[in-house]
Amino acid sequence: MNVASAKGHARQLRDWLVESDADFDPQANDPLRPDVVVQLAAEMVGETTPYVRERRAAESALGALRRTVDEGPWLCPALSRPPSSS
Repeated sequence: MNVASAKGHARQLRDWLVESDADFDPQANDPLRPDVVVQLAAEMVGETTPYVRERRAAESALGALRRTVDEGPWLCPALSRPPSSS
């Protein structure tokens, strides 16, 4: 990352690393993507107390993880949820 940063390519390297893990790890696919982190931060800033900010962050991150897992399919079958029976 230091070399990429020094050569002006830090964001490109970051994006490649996120993209390379996206099909294997739900965290890399959604809650840790830079655009999702910025959105989460914006939601947190709107809250009034540290407790409520942390709670909002946890709820949003969990929601993002659930959406990501539900959207599958994953290259790692253990991450795929079975179809809903309802």
